[in-house]
Amino acid sequence: MILFEVENRFLRETFETRLRNLEKALEIDVHLLEFNDIRYRLQASVKDPRYMRLSIKIPAASPQVPMEDSLPLGAIEAVEEAYGTLVEVQKVPEAGYDLTLKVDLHQLPPTEEERFKLMTKLAALRAIIMGAPLRETLKSLLSQPMAEMGETEGGGLQTAYEKKKNIVILHRPGEFFYAFPQSEKVTIVFPMRFKDSNDAALGVAFLQEFMEARRGSASSCAPPCSYSRTPPQELEDAPPLEKQPNAGFVSFIIFRRHVDGERLEKTTWAISTFHAYVSYHVKCSKAFMHTRMRTRVESLIQDK
Repeated sequence: MILFEVENRFLRETFETRLRNLEKALEIDVHLLEFNDIRYRLQASVKDPRYMRLSIKIPAASPQVPMEDSLPLGAIEAVEEAYGTLVEVQKVPEAGYDLTLKVDLHQLPPTEEERFKLMTKLAALRAIIMGAPLRETLKSLLSQPMAEMGETEGGGLQTAYEKKKNIVILHRPGEFFYAFPQSEKVTIVFPMRFKDSNDAALGVAFLQEFMEARRGSASSCAPPCSYSRTPPQELEDAPPLEKQPNAGFVSFIIFRRHVDGERLEKTTWAISTFHAYVSYHVKCSKAFMHTRMRTRVESLIQDK
């Protein structure tokens, strides 16, 4: 099964083209769409060759999702941490976009390898911004000091972070998933909804097979997950869904071992794009079945 690249390939290739021609002033104005919900605009001008401008438009959020200036909570801080002095967040974004970054090519590292690595990271802007709330939630598994723990009414331990009963995170236009942090784990719940009833039926079949495959030894180190057609217990006190899912609910349980070191970014990306991952394979299944049906019809016609 395919896993999506973190960086946008077209953005990366455009940045690499600019890096290979730093001595030249290039005129660039590129518009592109990613996952059918994220819009980018990348610009460079011969009049100001030192800078490039990268703008991004994210999906519209439901009222239940906390946002800050049309961006997920913590997005600006995540951008500044990821890119440092290479970029400057513009106070007023490009018209029609939620965020514009001014990329200073004079701030690039000295070696070519480091430069291309940083450009690849810049092409992963979606992961940096959209993954900000989930990343901070998962980082709590690494950073909870014992001093912050206190006794609960039942005598057990409870961290300060555990007091946040649920976190609602945007992942598609008008749709979200839930994160439920606790002291030793974070439970993620995805309401699975498809616009088309046929897609929903295929989605249910895919998720059932996905759960069966997860029982194999090859995936024993992956986060535990479960699938149910009914809402899990965690959703009892969560913000209500505007649109009821037609393909059930998928839950993941993330432990500290899943976010140690480089695993944090990998887990954040995999969880953030899980619905897109399922949708991709549903569409591939439909395309395969349509191809088989057309092939079968053609063979029947030839046999006559």
